Amino acid sequence: MNSLEEKSDEVSIVIYDAPRPPRYLKFNKSFLSWMLYGVPTVIGIIISASVVMALLPRKGSTSFSTPSLQLPTNMNEKSDELKMKEASAQIRELEVENQKLQEKLAGTPAEGSDIYFGQILRPYGSQNLTEKSLLQLEQIDFTSDSKKMVLNFQIINPHPEARVTGHIIVFEYSGLETRVYPGVLQNSAIEGIKFSQGEGFAVSRLRPTTAEFSGIPTSNKVKFVIYIFNREGDLLVKHVTRDFEMTTKAQ
Repeated sequence: MNSLEEKSDEVSIVIYDAPRPPRYLKFNKSFLSWMLYGVPTVIGIIISASVVMALLPRKGSTSFSTPSLQLPTNMNEKSDELKMKEASAQIRELEVENQKLQEKLAGTPAEGSDIYFGQILRPYGSQNLTEKSLLQLEQIDFTSDSKKMVLNFQIINPHPEARVTGHIIVFEYSGLETRVYPGVLQNSAIEGIKFSQGEGFAVSRLRPTTAEFSGIPTSNKVKFVIYIFNREGDLLVKHVTRDFEMTTKAQ
């Protein structure tokens, strides 16, 4: 067993370079292990440390990652603030509309002191706006013949920038006789006449109106009551004419 060679700490490498004689290179095993394993490990540690250092923010330097992280937050905050402003504006609009509705409902309904106005059916909450003079009547004229009576008048809008639309109902009365215009409403007077059944109109400045009544009364004098409503049923005009003399008497 003495022939066994003792373990050596060196490694020999033979290099053949014909026609030159072979060369022998000897390396220490520890050195060779360091070159094969130690050096790559050290290089890997250095590279890893460099990457970590690059990712860490430096003192006194501005981090470029901060704006990108905060930008969505700021945008969300601005978006939420805008939504809140829009919601507040809508709430204010609803409050104003609600206040107007409450005022309208709480307002005193337009009531007339005559039996004719009581025959007109208006929506609940309709108002008497006659004192605001939103419309005016001019050039009221009366004519009659043996078959009919005609009342002509002009509807004047003193505020031409605000176009007014609505309905017209006219009552004629003489003694115990009563007629209503439009004539199709004559049979509805007992049950009640809807304000919206009156003659429709729209006026920006001036509108000529002719109310015609079939037949003639037995009385020598006639009088008319003109009611004008807007589309919501508010009373805009109530006008009682003077007595007109009949030019033709009923036979």
